[in-house]
Amino acid sequence: MPSVNSLTIVYEALNECGTFSEGDNINGKVTLDLQKEIGVQALFIKIKGDADVRWTAKHGDHTRTYSAHTRYFKLKTFLIPEASNDTVVPQGIHVYNFSFNIPPESMPSSFRGCHGKIIYKLEAVLSRSWRINKTVEEEIHFVSKSFPNYHSLMSPQVGSTTKEMGLFTKGHAQMDVTVNKRAYVPGETMVIAAKVDNSSSKDMTPKFTLIQDVLYLANSSTKHKSNVIFRMAGKGIKPQTQEELKCEVKIPCDQKPTIQNCDIIKVEYHLKVCNSVINPLTELFSLNSL
Repeated sequence: MPSVNSLTIVYEALNECGTFSEGDNINGKVTLDLQKEIGVQALFIKIKGDADVRWTAKHGDHTRTYSAHTRYFKLKTFLIPEASNDTVVPQGIHVYNFSFNIPPESMPSSFRGCHGKIIYKLEAVLSRSWRINKTVEEEIHFVSKSFPNYHSLMSPQVGSTTKEMGLFTKGHAQMDVTVNKRAYVPGETMVIAAKVDNSSSKDMTPKFTLIQDVLYLANSSTKHKSNVIFRMAGKGIKPQTQEELKCEVKIPCDQKPTIQNCDIIKVEYHLKVCNSVINPLTELFSLNSL
């Protein structure tokens, strides 16, 4: 029968979402449940933040692996100090309090992607003589509060484009698109307004697509991944007609924030606006999910 029944970590949430940010305090308890008395070399808990990327690519007959690692911080505190002789811990349940202050420096939000991740976690380690260390981990949901040019992100963004038709379609088409602001939090509603002047001989249908672009960087190389968050179409606009369209789109509550302050993972969002007749008639809007 094992001497250690369990080793667990519980931490206190600061808000309903259970998120932490730069400068926050994180408090909790490590519980050690013993079936019988044991000798302990040390019991400690760490908190750390790391970013990692990894992917493989074929070059002719060879496969190359690209990888990179960034550590943002690591803090450690002993709950049972290291000593020259083992510390005897009796049978029963033992609770140890801990407290960490997350560094105030700018750090990227938590993220998991197909080729990389940014993870913040607590890790408790029980060290015993002639035994494999017993380790338990709890991941922390970290959301960065570092936003450069915050006030500019709250301003509306406007784009305009005009396209002259080719041989088979006469006239021109113009779209003026306004997004109510450039930064959103998950669960918030994006308001898109479009003025369309279809001075051509064909019907046209405006289409809106929100795209997440992820860029992984390692060994002077990059790996790009795009994901469509939503796609929708407006109503058809007849030839020689002007229309004003408005649509509201709710950002998914579980959408990951924009990441610009990580050297090896970048996450951005773009709103692509185009119409069904002329593919080049597009406009890109940079969105920051705060």
